[in-house]
Amino acid sequence: MALAAPQMPDPFREVAALEPVDPAPFDDLGAYLNGVCGTENFLSAVEHFSDYPALSPLNPRARAYLYQLIRSRRPGNILEVGTGQAGTTEVLARAVAANRGGTLFTVEGEDAGAAETRLAEWPAALREKLNFLATMSMPFSLLATADGRAFSIDLAVINTAEGAERTLSDLLMISRLMVPGAILILSHGESPTVKWAACRFLSVNPAWHELSGKLAASAADHPLRPALPSLPDTGLLILLAPQALTITGAPARFAYDSVAHTALAGFDLTLAKGCTGGTLYAMASSGDDGGDGGGDDTAIAQVFDALAIPAGWRHAFVRFDDPLELRRRPGAETGSCQVTLSWRPAHGGQPLALVSAPEPIPHHPFGAK
Repeated sequence: MALAAPQMPDPFREVAALEPVDPAPFDDLGAYLNGVCGTENFLSAVEHFSDYPALSPLNPRARAYLYQLIRSRRPGNILEVGTGQAGTTEVLARAVAANRGGTLFTVEGEDAGAAETRLAEWPAALREKLNFLATMSMPFSLLATADGRAFSIDLAVINTAEGAERTLSDLLMISRLMVPGAILILSHGESPTVKWAACRFLSVNPAWHELSGKLAASAADHPLRPALPSLPDTGLLILLAPQALTITGAPARFAYDSVAHTALAGFDLTLAKGCTGGTLYAMASSGDDGGDGGGDDTAIAQVFDALAIPAGWRHAFVRFDDPLELRRRPGAETGSCQVTLSWRPAHGGQPLALVSAPEPIPHHPFGAK
């Protein structure tokens, strides 16, 4: 009688037993996440992730928090930097699958071959939830914004901790793609390099903040001691994007790819409540050489402006002294343009918060109908 082949243990565990969680509020995420730690859902998730996935470097509480956060917030686009052995990737993918919506991107540049081998072992239904890119975070960021293509991230998880400058570069590049109210999670928050990078990032992006508010005190205490985690016993540092588009001294660029008008008179701005006043500097341009070095037909047109905005304003109109003529490629029915803004607040003032991106205003020549 032939012996039955031994059954290999299934390295993947279904998560159907985890019940859906309540939607996380957008106004006080910290209070919500701290409040769920005693709930039945969370304790069930901690137990479930106590030894699964085996290759995730996160502890069970961190895995449970990530899973619960994605289940409750239901982010549209999720980015993971540093696939590694795909353990944490699986936690993210399981949450996306349970939501029946959303897209997960994961990038790995150091050991892409090993990551691809591990991901190939996943069930086909789970692989369908994943987009793997063998690249570093900076090339991914450039790819995502190339040719003015719109791409935005609602939640990002950065797993790398090789060096302070590398981690800071990841933060700076990925944050450019994140929507207002987005969440950026550093999984190696106990690392001095990650702690330094997070503090440096927040110093140049004052509209962002750390979830618990404890990071600044931790950095002042001793730069090499582990940072206090944003959530107890997780090792996670969680950074929150401002709820509005924020303009600081660093140039902020907005691209418009299909503009039907022939010229623009300026841009309308809707300001968030609480403007403290300052001066807004604007540069608008249209056209380029098309990347081939010989595009005289798309020579760049530029206009510059500066506008004093008093405290309390909720609306502003940046009017160009001369209309911006929109360049079009031969045969194109629409033009394109870019507007770059920089904000200099009044003494003691805050960054400028916009409710939405600047709205192009067409130029109508006198007498035109």
